[in-house]
Formats: sequence, structure tokens, C-alpha cells
Amino acid sequence: MADRPYFEQAGEVSDAPGRWVHVEDLDPLIVLPGLEFRPVTTDTVMTNFVTFEPNADAPIHHHHEQQIAIVLSGELTFTVGGETRTITLGRGDRGVRFAVPKQSLLATVEYGYFDDLLIGNFMKTELKGMRLYPWFSPLVAKVGGNAKVFTPEEYRAFHWHYFKRAPLAYLRYQSARTWRQSISPALITFLARLGVKEQARKAFRMLKRVPT
Repeated sequence: MADRPYFEQAGEVSDAPGRWVHVEDLDPLIVLPGLEFRPVTTDTVMTNFVTFEPNADAPIHHHHEQQIAIVLSGELTFTVGGETRTITLGRGDRGVRFAVPKQSLLATVEYGYFDDLLIGNFMKTELKGMRLYPWFSPLVAKVGGNAKVFTPEEYRAFHWHYFKRAPLAYLRYQSARTWRQSISPALITFLARLGVKEQARKAFRMLKRVPT
């Protein structure tokens, strides 16, 4: 197993019984009005499913252990190390769920391997009510992970850099991307609602002289 170190047999085998839980079956712990905890704990690990009611607030605090927060749905304004960000991931039953070894997740955060993380190269990734493309993966993995662009100012500078290098190529790419990701899907949906999607498809193929 030398070439697969994660699956090595080092360490002692635990004699603790296995445990399966459904989050909704856990007894909630009301910490503050509008703030609900549903913790799952062992002797060395704790996972806490936290629910904030709209506009609920929690005071700034810290713990001895390191923590990682993953937003499963909704919107959360969070302050870490004096920096405040608002994270919006989904509405209702939407989000990305990861099953990941701790060191793999920490390495992903440290080195920015978000593309590998999202497509499940070394972890299980479950999408709920959403798709990685056309927006989520390119922005998080490519722009954030690879280009290290995280703020609106950096994003504008990122586009300006490539526009200056090749203005016409940049405009062609952006036009094709806008058509492919926004205009074309909206047009197809509109034609489908009118009941003329197939007729429009055949007419388009005739105009392009593509055999049906």
C-alpha cells in the first residue's frame, strides 16, 4: 500500500462501535434564540450541524481547536481573523456536500486544489439541487483556486488583464460564453414554453445546413 498512503494499516484499530445518525433525529440544542445546534461527538471528533434562523446573531468567540465551517444552504455572514464575508450557497435543498479525510480537505484549502475537490478526485462530492457548471466550478475552482482571485476588485483586474492582451479574442470568448451559458438556455426554455422548440431546432439546422 506504499503507493496509497491513505489506506495504510498504521495505527490501532478502534474497538468503538459504529454509529449512524440522521441529522433530523438528533435532539436540538438551543444555544441562543434563533441558533440551534445538533452535535455528533466522539472522544476525539465533533461535527456540529448548526441552523441559524433569519437574522439570528452569534457573538464573536474562539475555541482551542481549529474549526472548518461549510455552508450547506442559505446565506451566512461570517467573521474569521477579523475579515467578514457573506457566503451564499443555495436556497432550500441546495448545496455541495463533501465526505473527505481531514488532511485532504486541509491540503485543498492550503494549496487551492478546488477543482480536484469539486470533481471528487480524492473525496466523495454530492450535489444537491445544483450543478458545477456553468458558474460554480469555473469561478470557485478556476478563478479562485488556480488564479487566486477572491475579491470583486481582483476579478475585474483579472478580466482587464486578459482584455488588454487580446481584446478581440477576449470579446469573442465572452460573447460565445454568454450565448452558451445564458442566452441559449433561456431561449430554449422560452421556445419550449411556446411549444415550438422542435420546430425551431429544425429551422436552425436548416439555416446552418446541418442534416436532421
